[in-house]
Formats: sequence, structure tokens, C-alpha cells
Amino acid sequence: MAAGNKQTIREFIDEMNASTQEILQHLNDNGINYNLNAWVTIAKYANLFNIGNTSTISSWISQGIIPPENVIEITALNGLKLIKAVAYS
Repeated sequence: MAAGNKQTIREFIDEMNASTQEILQHLNDNGINYNLNAWVTIAKYANLFNIGNTSTISSWISQGIIPPENVIEITALNGLKLIKAVAYS
């Protein structure tokens, strides 16, 4: 994407798909299998549940609103966090 241009929906979807493939490859390489329909990145969670920004979700994680058993941190991918894709309140 060129600097200063808005990202198109197609570009966003392509980036999410590439990110998902990278995550799957890493997990598979390490003998870990997760259903990525049930586990999503913080950014994808925000998109799925119409949450305005990812910092809200990060705050929910640190406050325990999203329980620890519903968060997976993949340290080999720079601490990437996957969240179980269910509604939290």
C-alpha cells in the first residue's frame, strides 16, 4: 500500500489472509493445532465485533475481562496474541 493512501477492503482481507497463513505455518511447524475459526488476532477480533480500536481489547486482556484461558500468546511471533472469538462484556 502506498504511503498516504487508504487501505482498500481487498488489501485488508489479503493482509489478514497472509497473517493467518503465517500463524498457521508457525503453529504447524511446532506441532500445535488450533482452529483459527475459533481463535483470532486482536485486530481481527476488533473487526469481527465492531470494536473501534485494538487498545480496548488489549485493556480487556490485562483487566481479565477476557479470561487468560481464552488468550494464547505466541512468543515466536513477537508475542502475537490470539483470542477465542466469542463476545466478552
